[in-house]
Parts: sequence; C-alpha cells; structure tokens
Amino acid sequence: MRRGGKVQKRNRISYGKLKDAIEVPNLISVQLDSYKEFIEHGIIEALEKFSPIESRPHKADVKKGKKGFRLEFVKARLGDVRYTEEECRLKDTTFSAPLYITVRIKDTHSGEIKENEALFGYLPIMTERGTFIINGAERVVVHQLVRSPGVYFVREFEGSERTPIFYAHFLPERGAWLEILLNMKKKMLQVRIDRKKKVKLPLMLKIFGYTKPLDILNLYPLTITVDEDELAVHIGSTILEDVTAEGGEVIHAGEKISEETISKILSSGVKELKIAHPYMQKTIENLDETESNMGADDAYIALFRKLRPGEIPRINVAKNYFNSLYFDPERYDLTEIGRTKINAKLKLNVESRVLTKEDIMVAIKYLLDIDQHEERLDTKDHLGNKRVRTVGELMKIEFERGFSRVQKMIEDKLNMY
Repeated sequence: MRRGGKVQKRNRISYGKLKDAIEVPNLISVQLDSYKEFIEHGIIEALEKFSPIESRPHKADVKKGKKGFRLEFVKARLGDVRYTEEECRLKDTTFSAPLYITVRIKDTHSGEIKENEALFGYLPIMTERGTFIINGAERVVVHQLVRSPGVYFVREFEGSERTPIFYAHFLPERGAWLEILLNMKKKMLQVRIDRKKKVKLPLMLKIFGYTKPLDILNLYPLTITVDEDELAVHIGSTILEDVTAEGGEVIHAGEKISEETISKILSSGVKELKIAHPYMQKTIENLDETESNMGADDAYIALFRKLRPGEIPRINVAKNYFNSLYFDPERYDLTEIGRTKINAKLKLNVESRVLTKEDIMVAIKYLLDIDQHEERLDTKDHLGNKRVRTVGELMKIEFERGFSRVQKMIEDKLNMY
C-alpha cells in the first residue's frame, strides 16, 4: 500500500481457526550448516590430504647433508569481507573474503621451523539466504543426488540372447571401480578392474596368496548329503577332503566324483561331503596350464600386461600399480558412509576406508549364491542407495581439485631453495 509516496507494510488478517502444529523450520538450514562445516573443518581437511609436501633434493645436495624442506598446513581462517552484499551488486563484484592458511616450513637438515600465514585467494561467502553473489549476480549451488559409495549386487542382461550377468560392484567416492562378474551362460566368474578388460578371477585370488587351484576351491566349499542320488547329480565335482573307503582305500582331495568313486564314498560311512562350488570349479577349469601354475608374482605380471599392454611389465611396477588402485588411502576412499554400507551388506567389522582382501573374498561368496537368492539384489535407482551432496561437500571437492594443480608448483618452489 502506497501513502504519501512511501510503501507501507500491508496488515494481513487470518480468519483460519486452525493453528500451525509446529513452527515452520528454517528450510535452508542444510545449505547454511553445510557451508559452515566447510569453512570450519572442510578446508583444512582438504589440505591435510596433501600435507606434508616435501622437496626432492638432488643427489649432490644429499651428499652434502642437505635434506630439503617439509611444508605442512596448520590451520585456515577467513578474513573480513571488502564490500557488503549491496555494494557487490552495484559494483558487479563477488561477495568474498580472503582465505588465509597458516603454513609451517621445516628445514629437515638444520631442524629450523618457521610458521607464517599465507594468502591463498578469495573464497565466495554464502549469504543468509543460502546464495552467493558472483560478479554482482545472485547464484545458488544446487545439491546433487548421487549413488552412495559401497558395494552393490545387480543383474544385467547382455547380448541378443539376454544372458543374465550378476555383478558385485564396489563403488568408491574416489578411486578405481572393481566389478566381479558371474556369467550365467559360461557358469564362471570374472573380474573387471578399473572399467577395463575382463580378466579371470583366479589371477586376482593368486596375488592374495591362494596360488594353488585346490586352495581357491577350498575358499568356497559346497556341503552335500552323501546318498546315491545326490552324488549322481554332482558327478564331475571336485572333492575337497580325503575320504577313507571301506578296506582302507583313500579318495584324496582334488579327485572328482565319478561312477567308480560313488560306491567307495557310500561305503566310507560319511554323512556329508565337501565338494567344490560348481561355478568356482568351472572358473578354475577355464585356466590354461600356465595360469594354473602361476605364483603370486606371475599373477601380478599377467594382470599388469592385460591392464597396461603398452608398458614393460616389471614386478615392482606391477605390484605398486595394483596396490595403488584399491589399497592406497591417497588414491582410494570409500568414506565412512561407504565402509558402513559394505560392513552392513557383507556382515563385516572392518574400519579401513580402502578395500581389504576380506571385502573381496566375502563379496565373491555372496555373489556365488545370488542366483538362488535374487531378493538380495540391489536396485540402482532406489533412493535408499543414493545420497545428497550438499554445497559444502561440492565446494570441498572443487577446492581439492584446484589445489592438486597447485601442489606440483609448491614442490617445484621448495626444490629451488
């Protein structure tokens, strides 16, 4: 309402008889709290992933006793804003504040330590409305709905025959994917590393120390009842334990069930028998003679040749390459959410935020039985398997990405002194 050239607030009268059950909450508190968390903890947490940064002295300097410098990030703070929100709109500037980082540099030769505050740049400031003012225009960062890190068991159909393939998919927040496949047409297991070629699963198990085919088969035994009909169904299956038949004759582990051995097993008096899982046995039988006799080092080389065909395979390079994909905290991160979901799905009690051998071994066991328990399958688009990336997390990701480019420059500067 305008009176005398002035705009006055309109008085509103409510005739409603029902009152609000609760007060309307602050609907943008998620944005505000997320940004506050980024300022107070997210910045220094992102820097600690790169800290410490050390110089790489030349061999001549090392001989002279010079060991170089070590740089660490101590804390972060924001300075005062230069312009108000209204001034930024009028001047077409960004509503921001200077970001200061306390840096500690240590001379590793003399032990001298210096600590000082450095200006890292200007950081956009969020307004009370949850927006940013960029070059005079008010902008907002939209939250992202992404799949949560963890392990997912899904079924996909491939080819014109629509052959079902079951996947155990390890999805990290940062790092390479790992997919274990159960091909129902071939009745065998494969693994896809870092979204590249499919390789035979036993090659991965060999680098974990299970070098003999019988060792791998013993990881996933199948227990059957000893009767003539049951044994007849499993003709060709590998026996995983010694059986002493009537008369003292021993059927050794590794032998296969045949029409001749059925009568001997029945005469032994055992009620249950451990045999190889049919899918795992088919997977082992798919190995050629060279692959069956491989040790751990040979398996590393074989995997490296398939994943990096253009490079010369060396055992140390192959080990470092594979271990850096899934077992290096600097390159692989499941986050606390991902680790919690994996522990809940596989019934584990692991605290590491990288993959462990136990994760992979239990996931294979879970996958072997998935065709009999399809209710265990996950739905990709189910909201229970997704989470929201808030503004603070998105800014932290971009901050890390930007600083990763600066890290090399800082190393070069340290090498110059």
